[in-house]
Amino acid sequence: MKGRILLSTILLLLLQSTAAFAWDAFGHMEVAQIAWDRLTPSVRARVSELLRLNPQYVAWATNVPAHKQDQVAFLRASTWPDFIRGARGYISDGSEGGNRPPPGPEAAQNIGYSDLFMHKYWHFVDLPFSPDGTTLEDPPSPNAGTQIALFRKALSSELTTNDVKSYDLSWLIHLVGDVHQPLHATSRFTTGKPHGDAGGNSVTIDCGGCEAITGFGTTRQALAIAQTTPRRPPGCCLQPTRDRQPSGMKTSGSWRALNSPRPLSTRRPLGPGPEATAWTLPTNRGHLNSRNNEYH
Repeated sequence: MKGRILLSTILLLLLQSTAAFAWDAFGHMEVAQIAWDRLTPSVRARVSELLRLNPQYVAWATNVPAHKQDQVAFLRASTWPDFIRGARGYISDGSEGGNRPPPGPEAAQNIGYSDLFMHKYWHFVDLPFSPDGTTLEDPPSPNAGTQIALFRKALSSELTTNDVKSYDLSWLIHLVGDVHQPLHATSRFTTGKPHGDAGGNSVTIDCGGCEAITGFGTTRQALAIAQTTPRRPPGCCLQPTRDRQPSGMKTSGSWRALNSPRPLSTRRPLGPGPEATAWTLPTNRGHLNSRNNEYH
């Protein structure tokens, strides 16, 4: 019963905390922060106990005052499923750059932190629609929808080990944010794309002064184009709409219009290059710095 109450509280708060645009790691932590603010002390204590089992917990807690470590860990846990896509030792399973589930039960396994698969295909669900009557295809499974249901069930079960619950909690916080991002939960089927547009990733964007972009894959790609296009109208270049990583790309990220606002945040340039940006995240009278994980 306690497990069900804990799960219901977290899930409800996460569902209430989403925004109507795509976000990256910062956005996921904004969602988690709003949820954390609404957790009861007993639920905070339980989720903190679970997240201490995450292999990244020590890194999350570094340079953070002891009384804020649990809160910061909850925020950072929301980014962990993206973190492992670039972490050493993790395997990009599946086809199409890891975005298509592989055959076999391993694609949907729930075994805790011993699972070294990246499971990129868990981050979205291609619910189909067609504006021209093209035959629809069911979304590949497993996906974000199947995994949210799986993690909810596991977290509410007294038979699930704490290791698995910790893993599931990190994924659940992340996926609830993912499915509320534009194009993370749909695929358009047309006569020109009878198998869907991969959540917009196979759509070519021609934005006038910008070079046309097809299959948005990385934040680096969009920012590089934005920085090297002298005739770019303000805000013309789009950023990728979801975290799909094409084969051969080393990084990925959520995309948004370059001039969109950052609620609750402060960003500052650190120098040239698409990755030279830091942010600070207000967390109840403190600020978490993304560059060095310092909490002020």
